[in-house]
Amino acid sequence: RSYLDWGVLQESGTKGIYTTGTTLAVDDSRLIAWLAEASLHARANGSAPLKDLIDSPSLFPFRIKPIQADNLLKASPNLDVIRHGLDEDLVILKR
Repeated sequence: RSYLDWGVLQESGTKGIYTTGTTLAVDDSRLIAWLAEASLHARANGSAPLKDLIDSPSLFPFRIKPIQADNLLKASPNLDVIRHGLDEDLVILKR
């Protein structure tokens, strides 16, 4: 019931069926970095492609503004980025 109380889900006309409610836009680079860190701590290897972090369903109901890897690094001393392939940035937790 919490998601309903918070407004991120809404009841439809059918019992047990819900629709998306309000999403919260996140565009502050420090908050995006904090959410990325939290998401990486939940992963066994502590790393993930930047695009996967930004689009992760685990960050529902937040709508994360796309961020450049350099800006993510400036926002958090706990993250590092490795270029993976031609156009993919891999974000890792510093150990």
